[in-house]
Amino acid sequence: MSTQNIQPRVGLDKGFKGGEITYAPVKDEKQPTLSPSEEAKTATPPTDTESSRPKEGLTGVPLGTKIVKGVRTTPGPKGRLKRTRTIYGETQYAEGSGAAIFATKNNDGKLELLLRLSKIPGLYKEEDLLTEQQILGLATNKIVPIRQEDYDALERVMFLADTTGDDYETTITYLQTNPQVALAAFGAPKGKKTKLTPAAALGLELEQNIMDFLDQKVSEDDKKAYAKRVNQAEAKRGGALTELERKEILNDTIQDKARLAFKATGEDASALMRRGALGETYDTLRQAYRDYGQMADDNTIYKQAIQSIRSKQAFDNIINKVKLQAEVSMPAIKSYIQQGLTPREAIGSYIDYYSKAIGTPKDQVDLNKLMPVVSGDKILPYQDWQKYVQKLPEFKTGPLFREQQFSDAQALRRNFLG
Repeated sequence: MSTQNIQPRVGLDKGFKGGEITYAPVKDEKQPTLSPSEEAKTATPPTDTESSRPKEGLTGVPLGTKIVKGVRTTPGPKGRLKRTRTIYGETQYAEGSGAAIFATKNNDGKLELLLRLSKIPGLYKEEDLLTEQQILGLATNKIVPIRQEDYDALERVMFLADTTGDDYETTITYLQTNPQVALAAFGAPKGKKTKLTPAAALGLELEQNIMDFLDQKVSEDDKKAYAKRVNQAEAKRGGALTELERKEILNDTIQDKARLAFKATGEDASALMRRGALGETYDTLRQAYRDYGQMADDNTIYKQAIQSIRSKQAFDNIINKVKLQAEVSMPAIKSYIQQGLTPREAIGSYIDYYSKAIGTPKDQVDLNKLMPVVSGDKILPYQDWQKYVQKLPEFKTGPLFREQQFSDAQALRRNFLG
């Protein structure tokens, strides 16, 4: 009996004795042999390995997955139906994409992104949210530090972007302009109610501004109405309003009071009917003072704005007065001002250098910083202006000085290391 045809039996077999294995004979039949099929011969080995599969994105689907963004309709030939075309986006963000995006940005880019993220309601936990001042304060660091909370916040935005097929920048802009969507997505800070500005503080704010700009008393009903309007906007946003949003509500309230005051005296108040007129005129006048390098406090500008809304002649007189003040204080560019240029336009190249050297955005440079250029009979030569700026204390903390240091360090390395 061949051992190839002996099968072991265990357990209940009668040949089982005391843990021994006995063998029962089976028929010595020829065993069939199996040969591979033609399909098996030509089959390719499986390729669905961990390394070959597409990387999974934040939404749980592979990166590059198409997302329908919408349908674009274009007019067809005359007499025919309109043509429609589906617009697609695709998923593009995975775990770690937040850190990767921050890593591609310089310090200014990091600060800008942090500021934009901080304006999205509910994106950060209250204890993790940095104020605008705190974020701008990070600029003093050689390399702007980014926290894990910031990476996570950006990836939460990226998650939403991958559900709509948009990029993260488009999604940030959308969430900023649609705070109700942001709150629906991220929710208000957990476990805490939205903090509203106390009504008493808002009433005092309105009273002081009405007294300053219109020299009028404010009723308790006016204070309550203003506080209610601000608090409703805060509740809708899920937190404190931006300075611009708060200013718009205050301006509209002051404008309404001014309209009623002029109407009561029989004066024409029709120009004060347009919503936002006071804020727009105030901004125009304030920018004129900035462009001509002249100083004026808020109270003065608001009073002039109210006058300007009611009378174009009053507006023109104010602008002409500002121009005349600039001609007197900046004799070196008097002829340019008389030709219609603002001082900011006339010495634009000087402003550019100061902005680049100190790190102040060009449109935020205070023209009083450039008085050495224009206060004499002639414009200060450009090279002398560069030397002057380089002697300022703030120059050594500016980007141009850091660039020079970096270039010097590279030159030293080349000289010593070859």
